[in-house]
Amino acid sequence: IDNDQVPAGVLALADEQHFLHARLALQPGTSYLFRPDQHVAARWRSLDVARVQAAMQRALGHQQASGVKEVKS
Repeated sequence: IDNDQVPAGVLALADEQHFLHARLALQPGTSYLFRPDQHVAARWRSLDVARVQAAMQRALGHQQASGVKEVKS
């Protein structure tokens, strides 16, 4: 992803020493969205900025994930 495609407030990191490549068996072009606790929030085989933004909204609780029903207490 080019720096001009990274949404505001997002830090894009490159795995230059291939730590994640080995840990996650990454394929060329694969992208991940990680939460601060290192949980994988989303994964893509080819990057689509709109999907990254939507996944960020879901991970931040700003948008309900599809197929999930709200439970009222």
